[in-house]
Amino acid sequence: MKRWLLSLPFLLLAWLLAGPASEVQAMAEPDPITPKLLNAANAAEFVDNYVAANMASMQVPGAAIVVVQGDEVLHAAGYGLADLAANRPVVVDETVFRFGSVSKLFTAAAVLQLAEQGQLRLDAPANDYLRSLQIPDNGGPPVTVADLLLHTAGFDDVFFGMHAREAADFESLAAFLTHHMPAQRYPAGTVISYNDHGYSLAGLVVEEVSGQSFESYLDENILGPLGMAGSTFAQPHPAAGTLRMAVGYRFDGAVNQPYAYDFVNVRPAAALSGPASDMVQFLRLQLNDGQVDGVQVLAPATVASMQTPQFRHHPSLRGRAYGFAEWQENGYQAFYHDGGNPGFLNRLMIIPEANLGYFVTFNGDLYGPATRFHRDFTTQFMDTFLPERAEPIAIQASGTLSEPAALFSGYYREVPAYSHDTLQKLKSLPEQFPVNVEGNRLQLWGRDYVETEPLIFRNAESSSPVVFRTTVASETQQLYAGAGAYERVPWYEALPVQLGLIGWFLLTFLSGIIVALSWRSAPGLLRGVLGVGSLLNLLFLVSMALVLLRMDPWQFIYGLPPIVLVLLALPLVTTVLALLLVPLAAAGWRQGEWSWLGRGYLVLASLTALGFPVFLSVWNLLGYKQ
Repeated sequence: MKRWLLSLPFLLLAWLLAGPASEVQAMAEPDPITPKLLNAANAAEFVDNYVAANMASMQVPGAAIVVVQGDEVLHAAGYGLADLAANRPVVVDETVFRFGSVSKLFTAAAVLQLAEQGQLRLDAPANDYLRSLQIPDNGGPPVTVADLLLHTAGFDDVFFGMHAREAADFESLAAFLTHHMPAQRYPAGTVISYNDHGYSLAGLVVEEVSGQSFESYLDENILGPLGMAGSTFAQPHPAAGTLRMAVGYRFDGAVNQPYAYDFVNVRPAAALSGPASDMVQFLRLQLNDGQVDGVQVLAPATVASMQTPQFRHHPSLRGRAYGFAEWQENGYQAFYHDGGNPGFLNRLMIIPEANLGYFVTFNGDLYGPATRFHRDFTTQFMDTFLPERAEPIAIQASGTLSEPAALFSGYYREVPAYSHDTLQKLKSLPEQFPVNVEGNRLQLWGRDYVETEPLIFRNAESSSPVVFRTTVASETQQLYAGAGAYERVPWYEALPVQLGLIGWFLLTFLSGIIVALSWRSAPGLLRGVLGVGSLLNLLFLVSMALVLLRMDPWQFIYGLPPIVLVLLALPLVTTVLALLLVPLAAAGWRQGEWSWLGRGYLVLASLTALGFPVFLSVWNLLGYKQ
């Protein structure tokens, strides 16, 4: 699932920007690293050492890791505890983990299998196969089945309602999508915009083309033929025989707290669960042209399409294959998918050139130190067995920028990684990053980038460039890096402007309370409206900040938490008070009994009170928008 931390805009982004220089030089070529021979003994030694060195410090209660090369299982083992309270250890072929968004690989395989059989076309509009609902027509190109698999449908990212706490609130796939259809913000086929609802629609296509439930189709046509007997999209997992569910945990700063089992409404995107040993079979499928134990589950061409980028923002950037995201590490092309559910994280990666793959699953949480466990594993695994082989790139800056500096500079945010229409938009504020122009260089992410071709910028320490796209009017619209897309933020939503506004609101509301208590010559009603409105607005800002910064972000997948619903009522009250304040202040002004300083303050206080709901509306904080 989407990795994000919903927070209020009181976090300053600190960026260490390198100073300008006249030319960017390539880094000196490091001494070559002798790769360690990859065999069963060395794989086991590496994994055992990695787990021993990192599991405790990263607050990972339990993990299971498998490494496969070709058709051979080099390593498969469990580590730590599946259940802390019961002191139950992880057993690689018995402990059931929740695989999160790694599920998308299996949904993609199911769609591609139906395409193999001629039951659907990837380039056809998804609406051709949907009977229960239709994707709304936004006047642009239709959303194709391929767009759903490549995250290029252009949908908003909607977090609320993706999970249900109780089985009674667990909806059918068609019902859930009918109630939670995301808006389409970008033309289909133009930008990568990671989206769980898109994969849920792909799962609904599987249902309506096959005539089976999504879970049944996957059990009978993908998981069963692969021999993944312990894995299923069914919820809850049946966990029969020796299979037992692991408990998901969140580290609260002191101890690991358990999560209660919940139900995934976006099931094709994130509901698969099973023992890590089952993933051996999927890795073998990917490394052996779709064949496992003599059974041709997918055609070789289908597997190749899952390991071939089908969409890139630019030829020099990473892209998306069907199911997988492309990765570059140490000069090797790899394909991977991460996955997370409350209390669980996963990574499945294949390196086709080395005919190698691995899967890491563990019961630690995204929003804590455990989030590094699978990422650091990748870096250390590659450095050990497939060390850097890419030649350093000499980069020569062009004399001047191809476009005016104003077209590049500004604040950017990910596309979309938030919902435009709900308060989830708020999370995009602290995630903004600046792009600064110094002479003929760009400074972003703490690095200098120089323009090597028009609108293409490179850094000597990174093999991946930064690419800009401009509109017809020659205004920079988007920035691309890796496989991600980022949009320039309107000036009024930029982080410095918003932080300035927040500071102004805090000071004005605080002063409003003081003035209301001390300005005895003002009418009581005016003082009351000013004081109560200022107090409630200040209470809203401070309380919402504390609640959102301290609350477990996973709580928002069920909808707005009760405390947030209560706090959102405050601006509705203060908006009414602001409308009352204006005529009261105007009446006092006309009486002429106050000093110019007093009159001026009332004008500023009134304008601030009226401007506050406008500010809240920009971030969907006025009313109940979920």
